Amino acid sequence: MDIDGLDASLLRSEGGELLDALEHFVNQSFARALPPGERYVLDVDNFRAMRETELRAMARHAAERVSSSGVPFTFAPMNANERRVIHLALADDEKLFTESVGEGNARRLKVSLKKSAVN
Repeated sequence: MDIDGLDASLLRSEGGELLDALEHFVNQSFARALPPGERYVLDVDNFRAMRETELRAMARHAAERVSSSGVPFTFAPMNANERRVIHLALADDEKLFTESVGEGNARRLKVSLKKSAVN
């Protein structure tokens, strides 16, 4: 669902937290009517696509930094969807290992060299 209107831009503030909350509410309220495994995805002003592009760029930057320095890089806390984008962006890099660390809203993504790449 693409949301449009005079106040739609408010949904993008704070990294899209309100958009995520609204999407969660819509799915909790109405997703039972959808086929199994499907859910509603809400967007405003192409925010999700722009955020995904931004996350992929952040993943490339972290990969370059870890590859050159050997020092692990830990991202700020992010939701599961955002962590997934970075995991997938770095999945084909045979030198790097990604993992989610932490609990709940403080869960972060850590990028490090695989043990075989350190030697």
